[in-house]
Amino acid sequence: MVELLGEAKPATVIELQAEPWQHKALYETAAAEHLALMNPEKFRETLEYASQTGFAVFYFWGVEWWYWLKTTQHAPEMWDTAKAAIQFSELNQ
Repeated sequence: MVELLGEAKPATVIELQAEPWQHKALYETAAAEHLALMNPEKFRETLEYASQTGFAVFYFWGVEWWYWLKTTQHAPEMWDTAKAAIQFSELNQ
C-alpha cells in the first residue's frame, strides 16, 4: 500500500529485475556470462529485499530470459526458482 494524501492505495512493482543487465544484448553473450550477473541466489536476494518493501504484487522483468535458458540452454534453474517462489507466494496469501 502507498499512502497518497492520507489515503492508502494498493501499489504494484512493475519490472522487478530478474534477468541480467549488461552493456551487450543477451544474444551477444554466453549464458554463463548472464548467470554471473543474475542467478537463482541473486534472484532470491532480490525477492527477499522486495518482500521487505511492503508491496504485495511484483511483475518480473526477465521471464522470457528464464524460458530461453530452460528451453534452449538446458538451464532450468532460474525457471524453477521463480516457479517455487511464485507457488510459495500463492500459498501464503
